[in-house]
Amino acid sequence: MKKYFLNLFNLGITGSSTCSDLDKGLKTFKAGDYAEAWGIFFKLAEKGNIEAQNNLAFMYYHGEGVPRDHHKAAQWFMVAAEHGHPDAQYNLGNLYYYGHGLTKNYKQALRWYLKASENGKTAAQTNIGNLLYNGKGVEADHIQAARWFQKAAENGDPKAQHNLAMMYYKGEGLNQDFHQAAKWYLKAAENGDAKAQHNLGIMYCNGQGVIVDYIQSYAWFNLANAFGHTSSLVNLNHVKSLMTSQQIAEGQTLARKKWDIIHKTQIS
Repeated sequence: MKKYFLNLFNLGITGSSTCSDLDKGLKTFKAGDYAEAWGIFFKLAEKGNIEAQNNLAFMYYHGEGVPRDHHKAAQWFMVAAEHGHPDAQYNLGNLYYYGHGLTKNYKQALRWYLKASENGKTAAQTNIGNLLYNGKGVEADHIQAARWFQKAAENGDPKAQHNLAMMYYKGEGLNQDFHQAAKWYLKAAENGDAKAQHNLGIMYCNGQGVIVDYIQSYAWFNLANAFGHTSSLVNLNHVKSLMTSQQIAEGQTLARKKWDIIHKTQIS
């Protein structure tokens, strides 16, 4: 596990219906009139509305309603973040991590992820774990990384669930435990994480933490491939060679059932 990827921006327009102008901006944005929405958010942002400040930053970052400008996005995320907006704090951490609109600075990224985490941002917990695991902005500490992944995993973040499973599997920062690895891979896999689906397929094929089950293995490799983990196709063909035609049919049926469940969960 050489590298963890940070959770990307959960940049999104946010707001509360308690403010009629903000609500109007949200409806205008969702209707696709970005220029009009930008004008509404800008007026509110200048008056100190932190939801509008965060939304304005989002629009500058993506170039919706205005030319894309990561520097201005960073400025508005900073304003909202300093006033305690958790999404803005999280996104500001990402800007520092990637060097978008700001000089790349892992220590500052960590600082803002910690603030976002204190305000309940689960994805920030995952990213803190990433920084601790990789020793970016802080001395590498796999034990602490595992603790942060555990927090985020328990809060339902599939990337954290995958990373925690990997640490259990390899015995990094935790005692090696294939049963726990399988447990967390399953949670991540059911949340649509293709890498977890692939790794769960391996565990079912080899009987690591679970009983050998080629039908389950086939289903998870099939799903991983469908979710974009193309190298799963090699393992899919391998396990297929170990199965009867009846087992393959059962594996295909199981994969379709799992696909439907995961898809419904993701769009709900």
